[in-house]
Amino acid sequence: MASTADSPPSWFTPKRLLIIFCLINMINYVDRGAIASNGVNGRSRTCDDKGICKSGTGIQGEFELTNFQDGLLSSAFMVGLLLASPIFASLAKSYNPFRLIGVGLSVWTLAVAGCASAFSFWFIAIC
Repeated sequence: MASTADSPPSWFTPKRLLIIFCLINMINYVDRGAIASNGVNGRSRTCDDKGICKSGTGIQGEFELTNFQDGLLSSAFMVGLLLASPIFASLAKSYNPFRLIGVGLSVWTLAVAGCASAFSFWFIAIC
């Protein structure tokens, strides 16, 4: 007979894990889309010949980013993702994958909070 320490918790069912993983995956894609769609939906501040200026929209308008800086944000995000993916994949062989998911979600939550409180281009690029 197995001890109670070896038995999984009652919430640890395949159906619930699938729901949790699907929700995490959906939130991840929404987060990716926030930066990726900025070049399409965002617009930097523009001024016409008469000196009348229209404020920008999205991240590009809020931080007064050039198109280069906007593209750099997407590139920085992808570089971070490309560096972290093989590291976490190799760690999953020797550590509990659920703990790694927890660590990854914690780091991601801190990065999202940092980006939400960003006050400049470089601050958001580092997050």
